[in-house]
Amino acid sequence: MPDEVDLLGDPQTLLGADRAALLPAAATAGAQVRATIGALSRVMRELSGLKPRALLVIADGRAAHDAAVFVALLGPECAVPVVIRSDLPVWVGALDVVVILESGTPGEAAAAAVAHRRGATVLVRGAPRGELAEALPGQLFVPPIGVPEVLAGPGRLAFLLGVADGLRLLRPALDERTVESVAELLDTESLACAPRMDAFVNPAISLAQQFTEVDLVLTGLDPVGRNLAGHAAATLAELARSSASAFGATELIQATGLMLRLGQRRDIFADPYGDSFGDQRDRSPVLPIILRVTRPADEGLAKRQSAWFRSIQRALPTAIVIDGPELSLAPVDSGMADQQPRTEPTGWAREWASVALMMLRLDFAAVYLGIAEGQAAPLDSPAGLGPHDGARHLLQPDTVVSSYRDEEDFDRWN
Repeated sequence: MPDEVDLLGDPQTLLGADRAALLPAAATAGAQVRATIGALSRVMRELSGLKPRALLVIADGRAAHDAAVFVALLGPECAVPVVIRSDLPVWVGALDVVVILESGTPGEAAAAAVAHRRGATVLVRGAPRGELAEALPGQLFVPPIGVPEVLAGPGRLAFLLGVADGLRLLRPALDERTVESVAELLDTESLACAPRMDAFVNPAISLAQQFTEVDLVLTGLDPVGRNLAGHAAATLAELARSSASAFGATELIQATGLMLRLGQRRDIFADPYGDSFGDQRDRSPVLPIILRVTRPADEGLAKRQSAWFRSIQRALPTAIVIDGPELSLAPVDSGMADQQPRTEPTGWAREWASVALMMLRLDFAAVYLGIAEGQAAPLDSPAGLGPHDGARHLLQPDTVVSSYRDEEDFDRWN
């Protein structure tokens, strides 16, 4: 097998090594946002007359990380309590709205049926077949873009924001221009992270090269960034078998031993076979990643956050910084001759754009690192919870009856 760093610098080899077609799947982020909000329009109209006591999101695993990002985007001033649970609480009743993000854990179908029987408004994001689909066929939302769930974060986040907008929890409301602005940003980022782009200008490949042969510590400077760190750590573990952990900035600075190790610079002249190298011979390098999603509009708060940000940077001199506001506001070039001026998102939508861009870049980096390490396809490839039968292609042909549609497009990068 070629050297990992050399492989990441060879676009043709990268495409050939992407046997599970995860690169084109990651590039659907903008399409996931457009298609999800478009498909939710009827549901959003039905929810508009409700004034729920609480919004309950039943999620587990990677879906729980994305639900936590959603709650952080709503902020503490949200008019309705938003609760994330892996099971159905005993207090759920007719005044509540229950959203279930299917993750394959036992009990989801039973929870949906019980919530419906108690009179709650239930909405399920899930596969078109299975126990959950049979329990509540009328409240089922099938993802319109079929990708492995590990790369469906942009779609899950758009789905939850669409539900919140239907309940009138977003101020200002979610409109078509905002959706298209965020989707265009994701499309442009996908082009920048595409394998045809040279490694030295491709931000995702650059990250993957730095993530090679190191343990990662991801820390978020704000509530949204802290939950995004959890999403990224889970994605890196699943796609790249990378050792990654997630912390909030306050939690990290209280871990004194870890901070001391993260603050050390390795001596590039140290002899790995000499006595002076000591215990470092058996310890993998640890690379800190700082994630900043939000930037307060209030000038005083912004100054204090900037001072906190600079102090963290000084304490972690080797850290890589991914700054969402800079990504979402930076001028971009899609490479298209007829490129139109892009509308800048404002308010909470700017934070959505920031976290979606950072999520996509880290997802691409995880895919590239996974390819370099020897790709293992997710169990729900190629289409996740979507309408294309999920991981049935991994089974023996004589044990299943294929129901792929005739118009299935196998060139998923296009």
